[in-house]
Amino acid sequence: MMEAMYEGVIVIDDCCRIQLINRAAKTWLNLPQQNRQLRGKPVTSVIRPITFFEQQVMLKQDTHDEVAVFNQLTVIANRVRIMLEDRLQGWVISFRDSNDISSLNDQLSQVKSHINDLRIVRHEYRNQLSTLAGLLNLGHYDEALNFIQAQSQHSQQVLDFISTRFASPLICGLLLGKYSRAREKGIILLFDAGCWLKSMPESLSDSELISVIGNVLDNAIEATLVAPPPLLPVEILIRQNAQEILIEVADRGTGIADELKTTLFEPGVTSKTEGDHGLGLHLISSYIKRAGGVIEVTDNVPRGTIFSLYIPVAANFHQEKPYAL
Repeated sequence: MMEAMYEGVIVIDDCCRIQLINRAAKTWLNLPQQNRQLRGKPVTSVIRPITFFEQQVMLKQDTHDEVAVFNQLTVIANRVRIMLEDRLQGWVISFRDSNDISSLNDQLSQVKSHINDLRIVRHEYRNQLSTLAGLLNLGHYDEALNFIQAQSQHSQQVLDFISTRFASPLICGLLLGKYSRAREKGIILLFDAGCWLKSMPESLSDSELISVIGNVLDNAIEATLVAPPPLLPVEILIRQNAQEILIEVADRGTGIADELKTTLFEPGVTSKTEGDHGLGLHLISSYIKRAGGVIEVTDNVPRGTIFSLYIPVAANFHQEKPYAL
């Protein structure tokens, strides 16, 4: 049965020694040894890094769909303890390559993002055309000309700023889409004059960096929408130096309750009351932790939240830092 499973499966005893391992697990982890050669070995002797297999962490709780790195392979892993008559016998570890899941998810997310961006642009231009048609029908030709010039100048300023400060077309497209989305909802997205990103980090893939920025901005926009009026701007700073990339998003929304801060990055934890939520921040934290980065969450003044993310430019999968809340 284990050999027939597509997922990698490893069974370890209460001393974290390998008892069973299937063919898929050995293939994913690039382990050429026979099963009998692996049986009885500490799991940490064949899989690096060992954070996922630290006994204190394992004894604390089981885990499901956790993003981890096994032998430099990013996986989606589960860890479930085996109990017999209230006595711990060991754990069952199952996992699969995250690219299998991420590839489909990324494609779906990109399609949804493009559709949403097109819808927003279409809606925005329809409103502008309606205004322009009304002015022309009323014979206010000077006002119509001023309206065209004002709209063109404003859009061009935003486009020029983003295209000159961010070298990646993916980041430019993402930021322009988020800017249009925020504007449609009556929120101003303010870019700090210090924004500067001329290369993508080695520690995260392009899709992961876009997911990080997009999720943080979406949270800020949604928090602003449910805050008491007026809707205040969302500020964003993305800046790069030789060592790291800083992503800082500040909103003046509803803020984060103190009781949620300690569990904010766990799957399913959210302050939202409806919708499919609670996974965005968990996904962000998984990416940043694996890259060896840091997330700081602080209260904004007079209200709202500031998310500060520090991402190493160079890949460093073995370094892990705690989150600062």
